[in-house]
Amino acid sequence: LGLKTTFADGRATFNAAAYRINWQGLPVFVEPASGCIFTVNAGEAISEGVELELSAQLSDSFRLDLSASYGEATFAKDQILTGVGAVEKGVNLPGSADFNTTLGAHYDFTLAGYDSFARLDYTYMSEFYTEIDESIPLAAAGGFGQFNFKTGIAFDQFAVDVFVNNLTNEDGLTWTDSIMNWDPDIQRASRIRPRTMGVNLSYQF
Repeated sequence: LGLKTTFADGRATFNAAAYRINWQGLPVFVEPASGCIFTVNAGEAISEGVELELSAQLSDSFRLDLSASYGEATFAKDQILTGVGAVEKGVNLPGSADFNTTLGAHYDFTLAGYDSFARLDYTYMSEFYTEIDESIPLAAAGGFGQFNFKTGIAFDQFAVDVFVNNLTNEDGLTWTDSIMNWDPDIQRASRIRPRTMGVNLSYQF
């Protein structure tokens, strides 16, 4: 169920949606202590949440963008999963963060007579678990925010952009993998990329 709106003489838009998904036989990735990795079908699960999106042109030069989502995915009843054992109703499904948000500010200006811009974005992802058993070491990921900055100028058909991603050099895990969790020395995780700076050059024909 959703809506899409435009107001303030077309200078602002607001979109919203709410959803509920009833799962039957949902595939779930399992890594038991034996180290044998396989996928099982969960009996029943529910995924529900809301999504919001707002964009506002506050002036001819300045625009704000905001998006956010909140959702919960849980087992819908007590059940027995192969390789996992008993799973109670309400236990979280692995692999997705409950809360995500992005906030962006975009500013257009003129520098030495040329069209220029600057943009700052912030994204946040709440903590989530990649395993049904949340007590497994390295099962948690997420729980971090990241700033990205970009500025550029256009010279007729040429354009130059300078960017800095992960401006504050935040450290965080995007995913974890407790493969072979019977051996604590054989575990792995994926981290967000550290502060990265670069230049983009483009030419429009």
